[in-house]
Amino acid sequence: MIDDIDFCRDLLAEFLEIRGYQVLKYPDVTSCPLFSASSRPCPIHAACADILLLDNLMPHMTGLDFLELQQQGNCLFNIDNKAMFSANWTAADLARAKSLGCKTFHKPYEFKKLAAWLDEKEKHCPPDRVLAELETVMGGKIVS
Repeated sequence: MIDDIDFCRDLLAEFLEIRGYQVLKYPDVTSCPLFSASSRPCPIHAACADILLLDNLMPHMTGLDFLELQQQGNCLFNIDNKAMFSANWTAADLARAKSLGCKTFHKPYEFKKLAAWLDEKEKHCPPDRVLAELETVMGGKIVS
């Protein structure tokens, strides 16, 4: 999950950890180890996570810009499993998120709505899915 506000990042991470998720937290998209892979074809041959949650308005790059870069880099992460939060959605940003296929939520967090969305995503998560090695994602080491 990516959010530039410490409190928001920690609150959401705690919610996810209570649900049983292993959570990787980053303060902005450029601090995510796989950010450099977003502007070219991704060298990882598996999705890097089951769920991606990110804020839209962050320093260095918006969440929407990051998702577009991922799509251009042939990201293997299912766009249906990406959700974005914002306290300041504009009509244009909401339309852009919809065109990307990304779920949108409003801040402050509505945990019941987020839980319902996660419940639905979990139902469709194949038990035999293959994810990138955690060390690859955490350490930023891109391996083939």
